[in-house]
Amino acid sequence: QQQHSFVTHVHTRTPALCRARDRRIYLRGDRHTMAASTVEINGDYLEGGGQILRNAAALAAILKKSVRIGEIRKKRSNPGMSPQHLKGIQLIGEMTSAQLSGDKARSMEVTLAPQSLHGGSYEVDTKTAGSTMLLTQVAFPAALFCPEPCDFLLIGGTNASFAPPADYFDLVLLPTLKRVAGISEECSYELERRGFFPRGQGRVKIHTVPTPSLKPFELVKRGSVTRVFGRAYSSRLPLFVASKMVKRATQVLRAAKLFPEDVPIDIEIEANDVTDVGCGIVIVAETSEGCLLAGSALGAKDRKAPLVGQDAANDLIQNLQHGGCVDQYLMDQLIVFMALANGTSRFTCHDFDEQDPDHDKHMQTALYVVQQMCGVTASISTVTADNGQRVKLVEVQGIGAAPHTA
Repeated sequence: QQQHSFVTHVHTRTPALCRARDRRIYLRGDRHTMAASTVEINGDYLEGGGQILRNAAALAAILKKSVRIGEIRKKRSNPGMSPQHLKGIQLIGEMTSAQLSGDKARSMEVTLAPQSLHGGSYEVDTKTAGSTMLLTQVAFPAALFCPEPCDFLLIGGTNASFAPPADYFDLVLLPTLKRVAGISEECSYELERRGFFPRGQGRVKIHTVPTPSLKPFELVKRGSVTRVFGRAYSSRLPLFVASKMVKRATQVLRAAKLFPEDVPIDIEIEANDVTDVGCGIVIVAETSEGCLLAGSALGAKDRKAPLVGQDAANDLIQNLQHGGCVDQYLMDQLIVFMALANGTSRFTCHDFDEQDPDHDKHMQTALYVVQQMCGVTASISTVTADNGQRVKLVEVQGIGAAPHTA
């Protein structure tokens, strides 16, 4: 099984944004793997989930590199590719006129040999409540490097367990990338219809235009909270369900006293009548430096509406308390874009060694894939943020990937 190299150095310099320094870990792509005609990716590495498949497939398409991913989701209760994983790899195959082998349900190994990316209209239906957000993670980076615009219709679950809500892309990831990475304002995302477990049938539309190159970026200054906004949604439930989520979330956020009383909290209420019953809430805090940090919670039969709102508020509070500029959901999603950017990008996030080993695995897994696919150098260090909290500083030296030509 292919592994990447870890090289540990101790540095004495202090990053300009911080007042402390710490051990720094450098990570490099394996040279033997990068020199091979087909890049070998260990799908069981660290987090060992579908993230490896999505990131590797998107990068293979952008870099026109053949890739073989083995041991896919090996340790999961249902190992191999589920419908959403299979649809994602097949979508990349269609976008690149690729040769595919192993693309079948529950397969634990797949090989992708892409040709050039091409734009157009693509429709993907998981036929389940499989996450449209996870399909977005494989389609969107690749689409930015197409020589023509792309339009996607993704059908499946929009708000499901074990995946970021579709709202997160719309409210946090896409605005962040537009602000710092140079992605065109013409790129758009529309949550046309929500889809819940078990039948899904949610609809998401994405439009992209070619991006000449991704700019390197820095998300290292948090600033103060200037507004809080979000969405509380429900389907086939009384309207007061969403109202109760908002009321309790607002109470919990105000009680935490992490921002002044005059900072507005504006969480819109959205009523739906889609295929299945469901509800949830997404809350985002925007800072004076433009950072977006979120908290969210999904309703369940045994979870009363006020507690769902409380869960989302506490999730956001945890992200506001740590002092970093990105939340635990954004940090691993940024890695692919950092690796493709034309220069060094960096961000600060929570000190996951102490607080959140599971999301550490997600980010370390993303770093593993970009190192194997791109040969980038990355580092992680522990520093002190302006509020005195220990945070992680993550840096990636991007390769300056170029868009494909028609």
